[in-house]
Amino acid sequence: MFITSRNLPYAYCEQIGKEIRDISDEIPFEIPDSWEWCRFGTIMVNRDSERIPLSVAEREKLDKIYDYYGASGVIDKVDKYLFNKPLLLIGEDGANLLLRSKPIAFIAKGEYWVNNHAHVLDTIGGLYMEYICAYINAMVTVQSLHLLYIVPIPIAFLNIVVHKQIKPMIYKKKDCFVCD
Repeated sequence: MFITSRNLPYAYCEQIGKEIRDISDEIPFEIPDSWEWCRFGTIMVNRDSERIPLSVAEREKLDKIYDYYGASGVIDKVDKYLFNKPLLLIGEDGANLLLRSKPIAFIAKGEYWVNNHAHVLDTIGGLYMEYICAYINAMVTVQSLHLLYIVPIPIAFLNIVVHKQIKPMIYKKKDCFVCD
């Protein structure tokens, strides 16, 4: 569900099936023609249902092998893992949301476990997760964080065809987006 002005009657529109609606009031800033607006929920897969919280007492009994993530990053180690691919984690509560002493979005890598204080998200179609991470850290306020799920907010994204062409070049420059 991309938001575009091409062949549609408004400056910024959304077309769902046959319905076309004006969404110009949702667009926070102008973007180049090679970029598009899309809804956060249309480019991400929510994997929150796979999270399993463990109490401190439960974790004390475990061997310390794999990272155990909370809202602001690694908080412990555990003897098993739930995920084994890079995924975007977004802290959903805790003091860091107000203080912003650490990024609210970060990428977990390797084999790891995530508790229920961080949202777990994957990209659709191999999109550039580091960009989405940086966008969230730069553009999303504490007040709008919950809107990523309740009201699917628009996110500026390089045209998908161009994105896939330049993604390998961006990955060669590891310092482009720092999220973890």
